[in-house]
Amino acid sequence: MKVRKKGVVILPKAVRVEVGIGDGSVMELETRKEYLVLRPVRVKLVEISAKSAAELVRRIKREEKKLEERKVAEAFDVKVRR
Repeated sequence: MKVRKKGVVILPKAVRVEVGIGDGSVMELETRKEYLVLRPVRVKLVEISAKSAAELVRRIKREEKKLEERKVAEAFDVKVRR
């Protein structure tokens, strides 16, 4: 395989068929030292109640806030107290 302009890599058809990659598939890329790991993202739709969705959003926002606090603390070499 060859890397083309703008980093484009064309996967052989046999590989795409084997792992179920089609036109418009969403892929996840991970780096491991000198290796690249490319995986198709499998989307699964689920139905949840509005109450559950609201709670999930609250939890995500709390986790995002904690992560941001850690980033700031690391940037300024400060310990975060809870």
